[in-house]
Amino acid sequence: MSAFTSDLNASATTQSNFDLRATIPESASLITLPKLDPTIVAAPGRKFDEVATAAVLDHAGIYVGIWYGSDKPTAYAGQSRWSVTNRLGDAKFRCPKPADLLIGITDVAGRLTRADVRVLERLMHITMMEAGYAVHGRTPSGAVVSSERYALLRTFFGKVCVSLKLSRLLFLDLPDARLLAGPITEAGIVRSDVPNGDHFVLDTPLGVAEMIESAKSFVVLPGSPARFDATPACKAVGVVAQELVHAGILIPVMHDWYSIAKPIRFGSASAAARLVTGAVAGSPDRWRSIKRGCPGKPTRVAIGRVPANVATRVASPIVSTAASHREEAFHV
Repeated sequence: MSAFTSDLNASATTQSNFDLRATIPESASLITLPKLDPTIVAAPGRKFDEVATAAVLDHAGIYVGIWYGSDKPTAYAGQSRWSVTNRLGDAKFRCPKPADLLIGITDVAGRLTRADVRVLERLMHITMMEAGYAVHGRTPSGAVVSSERYALLRTFFGKVCVSLKLSRLLFLDLPDARLLAGPITEAGIVRSDVPNGDHFVLDTPLGVAEMIESAKSFVVLPGSPARFDATPACKAVGVVAQELVHAGILIPVMHDWYSIAKPIRFGSASAAARLVTGAVAGSPDRWRSIKRGCPGKPTRVAIGRVPANVATRVASPIVSTAASHREEAFHV
């Protein structure tokens, strides 16, 4: 263990003990928590009018369409900031044929915000990919909310997933524990290994972050510091950081600063710099080489893999699968 990592762990322990003492109630207190309770409505696609007029779905929320009849179900997930009922009648659920299954999901009391439903839409998309469905569209960008709100939304989403499984509608092959925990983030971002490649460092107030550039991807190494303040202004990398904090991949060490526990892969050195610094904009030039013979600076723009069927994808909806996402770098 490096001296830097030891210092981070010591800081985390000191801060944790201080925070716990500060929150002890002065007398016996009733603990109450905010609530989000799901309302879920499912119907065959041919009866979409019945779902589209369901009064219980006249709130902000997310919705899902499922088409069967192939090797794996085809799925689509979307969100409405205003009313799910207004979206379930969209023509996309009747093209090229009516969806076999429509599902609308809201909070029973309409307590989901615009940012909440963007978080839930992203979670649903990623979870359907994990379940092996062919999912229309690219992974939604999501939104950044407070850590407390995010934990509440993950609990809400876990209830939704287990309910859908018990009703034998979705996720039959995923274990309950996995559904309750939910996906960490997009496939391919958290790695189990450190690749070989050009080695770079970036100085921060908490020490040096390290990064490897390899095969047109950029991997920030374990032990590196990362800053995340959970403000709505943080987008793209902020969404990923939020997910990694919740999953314990980013370990808190002091206010707004974390230590990275596993290799994290990005599609640009700029994105890697934003994860480390917490800045809305990050320059790849902040990274510098520490190894003789390596380039002085990382590649400024990652050249993503170009699919062989580009012409086909222009004429038809994009379909995401877990396998395809493991092959693509995360671009932000």
